[in-house]
Amino acid sequence: MVLSESSAEESLVVAKDSESSAKESLVVANDEGEDDDDEYEYVEYDVLTDKEFIGSEWLVGTVMDNRLETIAETWVRLVIDEKGKNIAVWGDNSGGVWNWDTANQFLSVSKNSLVGKNIWAGVVDDYYFVRGTVRGWNFFSPASVVGQWQARRLGVEKDEVGVAPWFEEPEEEEAEETPTLPKTTESTDES
Repeated sequence: MVLSESSAEESLVVAKDSESSAKESLVVANDEGEDDDDEYEYVEYDVLTDKEFIGSEWLVGTVMDNRLETIAETWVRLVIDEKGKNIAVWGDNSGGVWNWDTANQFLSVSKNSLVGKNIWAGVVDDYYFVRGTVRGWNFFSPASVVGQWQARRLGVEKDEVGVAPWFEEPEEEEAEETPTLPKTTESTDES
């Protein structure tokens, strides 16, 4: 699929693989064939589908706003029942549902309790890691953000996973060297 702008010099090329998770590449190309690495950027990212989440297990760490000093860890398994409904099975035998929005790359997993419901939701940037916010409500309080969470996919090789995005060091851009001015000495006129 090739989309072109009004000018004949530049075009946007979108290519898709036919794997279960489609890879999309966005390239701004120059029709003249010039190599302008400084002006054009190549971006590659995975488009995940709900198939990547069916049967997956996640280690979930949650920090609730009312208990900032503790991280509650549990696991959740994302499965489909015989009717095709997305079911979330939590480590403490709680139930819930999960939903995957492919267009926005957004995952939400709910957990039902006797007095209310919490939803772990966030944008997925990586196949192995997810993070987001926890929203909750119950009979005594309205819906609000009640915490933050991070999750790591279980059942995969540690070498394959790599470093979690929240632990990666930001890449520093090459700092342009600014010329330093020579030190000046103050002179006093003694007449």
